[in-house]
Amino acid sequence: MIRIENLRKAYNNLEVLKGINLQIKEAEVVAVVGASGAGKTTLLNLIGSLDKPDAGEIHVNNININKIKDKELSSFRNKKIGFVFQFHHLLPEFNVYENISFPALIAGKKQTEIRLKIQELLDLLNIKNKEFSKPSELSGGEQQRVAVARALINNPAVILADEPSGNLDSANANELHKLFFTLRDKFNQTFIIVTHNESFANMADRKIIMKDGIVV
Repeated sequence: MIRIENLRKAYNNLEVLKGINLQIKEAEVVAVVGASGAGKTTLLNLIGSLDKPDAGEIHVNNININKIKDKELSSFRNKKIGFVFQFHHLLPEFNVYENISFPALIAGKKQTEIRLKIQELLDLLNIKNKEFSKPSELSGGEQQRVAVARALINNPAVILADEPSGNLDSANANELHKLFFTLRDKFNQTFIIVTHNESFANMADRKIIMKDGIVV
């Protein structure tokens, strides 16, 4: 599913990733853990093609994403990879439906297809009565579920999440963690989740520990 070979990345002469080699299977839920500064978010950004490595290769479904031209890479990212961030990044002036729909609109999907998928996700994520609510009218847990729905709208093969429960209380964090496994089982998607939450890391199919830019 994902194969990473000798991945290296530096910023201002500071080597953040020092030769990462890693394989992640289809439909695997992987937790990436380690101290701040270990390179976890950098690794996630490179897998998601939000940044480019200095050396090494990243293969997603046998496609070397470092060899794809920028325009094609944007399309690949939109259709194949979903992102969930700690602070939701919902657009405050738009309602739940509109926030979820943006990646699908960018992908050129038809409104009827988008509506059916959004209704499915709202129902699955237990927020079907929040369709026309603005983010400010939602709880933190509800906002994060909207962010998850947005990540899922294009049926991506891979979901990348960076501290997705870091801003939630323990009850909502636990519900979100259970949700990831439900989604994996339903949609057969691969989840790579950077987390400091030890209980979730121990729930994951595999825990990848990073230290000083390498996998230990």
